[in-house]
Amino acid sequence: MILDGKFACLTISPNGEKLAFIEGRYPLLIENPKIIIADTSGRIIDTIRPPRDAIASWIKFNKDGNKIYYLARINSDTFGYFRINLDGSGEELFFTREGFYYFDLFSDDSLYLLSNAPALHPQNSNYVVYPVHRHGIQRFGDLILKNLLTGEEDSLHADPFGLPIYIDLPSWSPNGKEVVYCVGPLRGDPLRLRKLELWKVENIEIDKRMKLRVKSLLNKKDL
Repeated sequence: MILDGKFACLTISPNGEKLAFIEGRYPLLIENPKIIIADTSGRIIDTIRPPRDAIASWIKFNKDGNKIYYLARINSDTFGYFRINLDGSGEELFFTREGFYYFDLFSDDSLYLLSNAPALHPQNSNYVVYPVHRHGIQRFGDLILKNLLTGEEDSLHADPFGLPIYIDLPSWSPNGKEVVYCVGPLRGDPLRLRKLELWKVENIEIDKRMKLRVKSLLNKKDL
């Protein structure tokens, strides 16, 4: 046990030494939740309460680990993309847009936006992995690995339960060869998410000629 409480939107600094998360259960039900900075032992280093009464709903460390980038609702339809120093100073608003879009950061700290949670490859940010959900006669869920230079997409075959299924929140291992993600079966009438587990896809290799080679092996990890 590191910390006990209701937290959401965990992110880890690039050097693996700091954690950041939002106070509250997701979706956030408390007013103006704080962004909490902690070390990996659970010791709280600092707390950030975003200015302008903004409610942060998605956060990431920048590549140097000295700033937090966050997404916050400005009004009923508009979201703003901000960054702020770890001590709560120097808040900057980059831009606003309508609708909720997740983001990840390129090596130059520019933003990559997507309607589903993206995770850029830690060594080669020309590649991104993200969940897809298609609704119809069957409920389809998978993780897609995309080459941003060519537009080529490959399935990671991340379905361990059979349809219908829910998949979300992928995260790369530091070596760029594994993706950990949340997954759970949808069952019942109406369909409901009965449980959510952590699984991973292993042995993901991208060769020097930018061609994808995937060897899928799903290993269940207990929460």
